[in-house]
Parts: sequence; structure tokens; C-alpha cells
Amino acid sequence: MNAELLKRNRERFGLTQEQLADLLQSSRKTINSYENGASIPKSKMLLLENIFSQLENERSEERRVGK
Repeated sequence: MNAELLKRNRERFGLTQEQLADLLQSSRKTINSYENGASIPKSKMLLLENIFSQLENERSEERRVGK
């Protein structure tokens, strides 16, 4: 995941940098630096992928049930 994809996914799910930072147990400043091209540690990358996957699953479930 690169900086552009991180920002695009965050915005796709309607998250602020602060909200994503809370999910990642990090700071808004860290999320901002990732979105501006700072290297994302592998451990954080895996967490981000899990977070976005879970959000996608929740979104799909909501559509399936018609919420």
C-alpha cells in the first residue's frame, strides 16, 4: 500500500486521519506522514490492510441486509 492508496481508502470509508489513527493505535500526525510518502512499517501495513478489509466486509454486509 502506498501513500495515495492509503489516502484513497481512508476517504472511501469516510474516515478522518484522526479516526484512522485511533483504529491503528497511532497518531493523526503519523497517518499524515504516511499519506505524504513516509514509509509505512510492515506491522502497520498489515493492520491497515485488516482495518480496510473489515470495513469493506461491514459495508458489504450492510448492503446485503439493505441498511
